[in-house]
Amino acid sequence: MQAVRWTDEATTDLVEIIDYIEQRNPLAAEALHAVILRTVEGLPSAPYLFR
Repeated sequence: MQAVRWTDEATTDLVEIIDYIEQRNPLAAEALHAVILRTVEGLPSAPYLFR
């Protein structure tokens, strides 16, 4: 099982998206960030799940 590697661009995009949402709704930003990280962490066990 291979780990997910975040590119610099993907990391920057995620930070910018979360920052944007956080300005308007901090709780939603926190929840979205958690969902994204949880989903990405599960990808190595099912790499074709979201194709």
